[in-house]
Amino acid sequence: MPSVKKLLNEVYKLNPETNSYIFEIRLNHYTDIFNELDPSPLKRRDLDQDFISYMEDSSLDIPIKYNIELHFLIPENIKDEKKEERIKAGISTFYNFNTLYIMRELSRLYREAALFFVISLGSLFTSFFISSFPEHNYFFKIIVEGFNIGGWVFLWEAINILIFKARKYRLEIKRYKRLHDAEIVFHSND
Repeated sequence: MPSVKKLLNEVYKLNPETNSYIFEIRLNHYTDIFNELDPSPLKRRDLDQDFISYMEDSSLDIPIKYNIELHFLIPENIKDEKKEERIKAGISTFYNFNTLYIMRELSRLYREAALFFVISLGSLFTSFFISSFPEHNYFFKIIVEGFNIGGWVFLWEAINILIFKARKYRLEIKRYKRLHDAEIVFHSND
C-alpha cells in the first residue's frame, strides 16, 4: 500500500529546497483569480469562488505539517510586477479576513463553553445543596434530580464544545494561516 507522502508526490510537486508542496495555477489574465462581479480594487476584491474551492480542497489534501507554495503561470506578454504585488496583497487580505472571522467564531464558542460550565457548576451545587434538606417528598426529589441531570448535561455540552466543535475551528485557522503564509511565485508559461 503506497504511503500518503508518495501519493501526494504523484499529485503535487514538492519543492525539495523548502519541502513545500506546490499548487500550480495557470492564468490567462491576472484578474482570473478574482471575482469578476466585484468592482473593488484588486487588493480588496473577493477571490473567485472556483479559485477558493481549488485552494481549500488542495489544502485539505496536504497534511498541515507541510507548507505550500502558490505558483502562478502567466503568459510572458502580460507580466506585470505591480499587478503581481496586488494579487499577493489580495490573497493575503482574503486569508487574513477569514482567519480573523474563524478566530471570532472560536472565541464565541469558548465563551459559550464557559457559560455552560458555570451553569453546570451552579446546577450541580444547587442539586447537592438542596438534597441535604430533610424534606424528601416526590416533588422535592424531582427538583433535585432535575438540577443534577441538568448540571451533567451542561457539563457535557461544555466538554463537547471544547474538545470536538472547537477542534474544527482550530484546524481551519491553521489551514487559513498556511494559505496566508504560502510563498507566491509568478512564472512565465511561454
